[in-house]
Amino acid sequence: MIKKLLFHNFWAKVSALLLAVLIWFYVSGEENVEVTKVIPVKYMLHENCVVTDTSAGAVRITLKGPNEIIKSADFHKMFVAKNLTGVTEGGNVTFQVTGSQIMVPKYTTITSISPAEITVTVDRLTEKELAVQASLRDRPSPGYVVEKVELNPSIVKVRAPESFLSKASTINTRSIDLTGRTKSFTHKIDIDPILGKYGTAEPVEITITIKEQSAEKLFEKTPVGILHSPAQNYAFKLTPPAVNVTVRGPTETVSKTEVKNIKCYVDVADLKPGEYELPIQTSMPKEIAVLKLDPATVKVSIKEEGFAIQTQTTIETPKDIKKEGL
Repeated sequence: MIKKLLFHNFWAKVSALLLAVLIWFYVSGEENVEVTKVIPVKYMLHENCVVTDTSAGAVRITLKGPNEIIKSADFHKMFVAKNLTGVTEGGNVTFQVTGSQIMVPKYTTITSISPAEITVTVDRLTEKELAVQASLRDRPSPGYVVEKVELNPSIVKVRAPESFLSKASTINTRSIDLTGRTKSFTHKIDIDPILGKYGTAEPVEITITIKEQSAEKLFEKTPVGILHSPAQNYAFKLTPPAVNVTVRGPTETVSKTEVKNIKCYVDVADLKPGEYELPIQTSMPKEIAVLKLDPATVKVSIKEEGFAIQTQTTIETPKDIKKEGL
């Protein structure tokens, strides 16, 4: 049986042995060189644990061996492999870095490793519900403000290291640029991952309501006109003849509004001679609203023409006038 195994593929075995001997003579006779490289440290971990901190993420090794082998070595594929699957609780772990943790080419040896000792922080992965916060960058166009921000969902479940989640109550979205915006919008936005990799796979929907900024302005002693029928041949007197008007509207529109753009009047159409107290009505530029009239009513005296009475400037009833109450 042994003889059969020994002589099976006899010449192939002899050829392999001769090739190995030739390689050994070639390698042993070649000049040895040393090279120093930096390689990363990689960990095998328990499925519920992660490394959150380390005293060194890479080590510097000096490798010695035949010149041709060193020259052809693929250092990009070399790394320190440390098995930490037995660590199931959070805490610090210190270990020695040895050559047995590094795969190196045949006929080469590691002559030095620095640092020779590494401390890592291992943390358990856990889940927690966090409130989502929108991360807004810059501002809308001048004259516009963010009125409301809505997130759907507003709370997400995050799986991340326990030491971080225990202190967290919120999680941010990716940055949303508001530069130059004038209109409200809705779109999907990703969660900004904790430590660059822990968050949620699904984005959230964000709705940002943008409105034009408003301002107020007071117009003092604004004249009050009279809206009457051309058939009324009367004399009119108003007390007081002017009022204070406070308006509100978009900042830019309000800043350009003047007294001549504000129309205040009382409607005396179809009224007979007599004494009345009437509400002041207004006609305003588009987007401008009246906040306050002081006073809100005026006394109106109507008399037949011919009587000596101080008259008030009157206006005819325009067909397209926009009447607004208080």
